[in-house]
Amino acid sequence: MQFTTFQLLASGLLLFGASTALAQSGFADSCDDYYVTGTTLYANCLNDNDSAYYATEVDLNYCLANDGGSLICEYGGSYSYSCSDCGLASGTYFECDCQDGSGTGIDLNSCVGNSNGGLYC
Repeated sequence: MQFTTFQLLASGLLLFGASTALAQSGFADSCDDYYVTGTTLYANCLNDNDSAYYATEVDLNYCLANDGGSLICEYGGSYSYSCSDCGLASGTYFECDCQDGSGTGIDLNSCVGNSNGGLYC
């Protein structure tokens, strides 16, 4: 079976769109027992057919950045090089003391999603 460049591009966009939608809905909708140790978010997440939970993790350095003292969602942001005293404050709200600012926080649901039982940025 031959695929044209257009077909490959279209299928790639569909996959990208699906993963973007998951991140927007947030990991907490389908994960539980989540916690942060160091820069790593750990959780137990359901797979796509809701039949099993999987222990999974993601390094938040790949998901967050310090932008002038504010945490933002940015792939490969390496927030931990300029932020300290970080942790979950309440639910999925993550707080840090970051250089160029006085304490900042972000809802990890806006940066982290669940794809078939695995956390991703």
